[in-house]
Amino acid sequence: MPPEQRTILQRCRRHTPADRILPFRPVITLQGPVDSSIARRQFVLVLMSIFGVVGLFLASVGTFGLIKYLVERRTRELGLRIAPRRGTASAVFGVNYFCRSTTIILAGVR
Repeated sequence: MPPEQRTILQRCRRHTPADRILPFRPVITLQGPVDSSIARRQFVLVLMSIFGVVGLFLASVGTFGLIKYLVERRTRELGLRIAPRRGTASAVFGVNYFCRSTTIILAGVR
């Protein structure tokens, strides 16, 4: 028996004129029934949080893979633009266009 329940029991016995032989009903705190009543909801909440974090992780890995794939496809194009010395302005424009389109796509996802 926890110490706080023991002290409650001792106080009750001291101030009660009842027979000392009769047993008291077990003294319980309200925390126990409250914990048992919300245990299922708390379990579901934790489980849903875990699924949400896993889903967020998978979505970020997928987005990273997509962006990596798009950059790899455009890398050769950037090399072809820079190689003949057509100027780095066209290459910068291509990268800038890619960044803008990626930003618009990510804003649409949110």
